[in-house]
Amino acid sequence: MEVRGTQWQKGSVLVADGAWGTEFFKRGLMQGSPPDEWNLTHPEIVREITREYLEAGADIVLTNTFGANKFRLEPHGLSDRVKAINASAASIAREVSAGRALVAGDIGPCARFLSLGEVTPEELYDVFAEQARAHGNGHFFHVRHGLHDDPVDPGIAERAGLLGKRGRNGRCRARGRRDGPGAGRGKHDV
Repeated sequence: MEVRGTQWQKGSVLVADGAWGTEFFKRGLMQGSPPDEWNLTHPEIVREITREYLEAGADIVLTNTFGANKFRLEPHGLSDRVKAINASAASIAREVSAGRALVAGDIGPCARFLSLGEVTPEELYDVFAEQARAHGNGHFFHVRHGLHDDPVDPGIAERAGLLGKRGRNGRCRARGRRDGPGAGRGKHDV
């Protein structure tokens, strides 16, 4: 795999972008508002942040989609915009990075707990697969689940990302708690 024109070697360090939320708050995002919506309403700001991370030396750019799933968008009246929000974020990241960095689809927790019976495994899978498919082909997924305590969520999200991805050389990286029933086996390349 080539990163920034150099062949990446196993064990090499890659630098990912930083705190998207902080950057959005600095630019006027109100507390409680979904930053993912800005892919549609303020794409120029999403481009600007992406560009700044690239200029700072990021080898990996995450899409602005950490909370862009049906359940997280529902309270904001945006659950019917999952595809548009994720597709826009992926397009912006690919456009701005222009091959200078890897683009990773960022998939965060769903805000409903399987372990509490708030959602079924099938519903959870469908939500994550919908988000993964909306990113389109051509990059890997970064599944982040360290921000809540449901240990089952990451494994299902990881499988949905892998199956939602139709690209020939797709990658899925999962990070988070891996110690509960149904949690995956760690990091995977496909």
